[in-house]
Amino acid sequence: MSSKKEVSFLDLVKVVGERSEKKIRKCLHSILEDEKTVELIKHGLNKHSNTLQSLRKNTETISQQLNLPTKNDVSNIAKIGLQIEEKIDALEEKIYHLTEQLQNQDVSTTSKLPETTNEDHQLRNDRKELRRLLKTNLLLGNITNQDTIIELLNSINSRGDKRD
Repeated sequence: MSSKKEVSFLDLVKVVGERSEKKIRKCLHSILEDEKTVELIKHGLNKHSNTLQSLRKNTETISQQLNLPTKNDVSNIAKIGLQIEEKIDALEEKIYHLTEQLQNQDVSTTSKLPETTNEDHQLRNDRKELRRLLKTNLLLGNITNQDTIIELLNSINSRGDKRD
C-alpha cells in the first residue's frame, strides 16, 4: 500500500461541509454588516407583511361574497361543537343520576305498592318519551329539543320526589 492516508467518504463529506459552512457564514455576516442591505431587507419584510394582511382581508371578502366559510367561521363551528359535546356530557350525567334515582324509587315503591297507579303509568310514558328524544337527538346530532328534554327530566324528578 502507499504512504497516503486512506480517507473515508464520510470524513470527506464532513470536511467539505465544514468548509462550506464557514464560507456561507462569512458571506452572511458581510451582507448583514452592510446597513443599506439591512434596511432593504427590513423594507422588503414590511411590504411582504402588508401584502399578506391585504391578502387575508381580500380572501375574507371573497369568501363572504361566494358564501364560503372563512377561518373564523370554521373556528366558531369548532367552538360550538365543543360546547355541544359538553352539554351532551352534562345531559348524559343528569340522565344517569335520574335513572339511578328512578331505579331506587322503583325498588322502594314496588315493595310498598304492588299495584301501579296512573301516576306510575305517566312516569313510565315520560321516561319512554325521554329516551326517544335523546336517541333522536343523538342520532341527528343536534340538541334542538334541549329545553323539552330538561323540562321532562325536571317533571320526572319532581314527581319522583312527591312519591317519596
